Amino acid sequence: MEEKDRKFFDRICSAIATVDAWDADPLLLQECRLMIPFSSLMEDSGFVSSEENNRYVREDDFPYSGNALFLKRLALFFQKDVMIWVNNPPCSNCGSTDTEYQGIRGPESLEEREGQAGRVEMYSCRACSHKATTFPRYNSVRKLLQERKGRCGEYANLFGLYCRSVGFETRYVSDWTDHVWIEVLVGDEWIMADSCEGTINKPAMYESGWGKKLNYIVGTSYDAVVDVTSRYTRKFQEIDFQDRRRKITSSEYAGESAIQEANKRIRQRFNKAREDELNHRLKQEISILQKYKALSEWTELEEHDRGRISGSLEWKVSRKEDGKSKVEETSSPIVRALQVEQFHPVGLVEISVFPKDQEGIIVSGANCDIGMPGCISMVV
Repeated sequence: MEEKDRKFFDRICSAIATVDAWDADPLLLQECRLMIPFSSLMEDSGFVSSEENNRYVREDDFPYSGNALFLKRLALFFQKDVMIWVNNPPCSNCGSTDTEYQGIRGPESLEEREGQAGRVEMYSCRACSHKATTFPRYNSVRKLLQERKGRCGEYANLFGLYCRSVGFETRYVSDWTDHVWIEVLVGDEWIMADSCEGTINKPAMYESGWGKKLNYIVGTSYDAVVDVTSRYTRKFQEIDFQDRRRKITSSEYAGESAIQEANKRIRQRFNKAREDELNHRLKQEISILQKYKALSEWTELEEHDRGRISGSLEWKVSRKEDGKSKVEETSSPIVRALQVEQFHPVGLVEISVFPKDQEGIIVSGANCDIGMPGCISMVV
């Protein structure tokens, strides 16, 4: 097996371990369930009447009902009231948010090891010169339920626990272009749910909205591993898309073989009747995914018209997930949603437009907008 195929398989195995942890502790699931405001999320609750008196009701709720509507509101609740997004952690000495990334190390403390931190990010403080601020990237779902902060990895992991706690069949979805989210089985359909964005059922969001150049997307649940890439792209047959996949696996056969091997190990858990049921369901889904591969464009209804919400503007631009990077790929005029990011400068306000080595508008040291070809940048 080639090294890249081994890495592909190892990441699938890591996802299996993540999913297994969701159901490992019934008491943890119960603890999680007690944190959910069911009365505010349920469709028929007397407490739900309008967006004015319920922060989880939205105008676009109307196409949804039952479990789908509950999932939609659960994702919004999770984004708004459960997790805190971490760009840079505040200084552990003075509390300043003006910290700078210095690198990573492995877990050292007992807390980091017990929290299953895969790596620990290190930061220095520009305000007080303190150099010992850390941000452990925890994988233990119990630790995440305590900490409730992080980025997409922590969000997807913990949101998976929330979904399992209410009985949803749930997948951990791994995107090899550095993002993760979940899928939930509603009826006979797997629906994407991205808790970083607080949204569901927007599979075009990553390619059409954020502008991601996708390659592999794999969904992992307790009972199956599936290559779900074609659900999230309309470029599967393009040469460039296939070239990007070959950077991840040596061939389509190698990628499929890794997934089949993972499924073979998972299916050892089940009796023959359950295995036959799962195989039938998987066959139906693969048939749908195969049809997606033949499609070459998103419909007007599916199109997503804005970039990523979560994360700082500078971080989103560095990852080319702000949606503006697509302007470079077309000569046609494009109008996009205004990216709004609020902050409050301290002391004297200094403004620099297109300073040396940085293309953008800098306000009191904060990069407030990035200059892009064919775009007008504005800070108010």
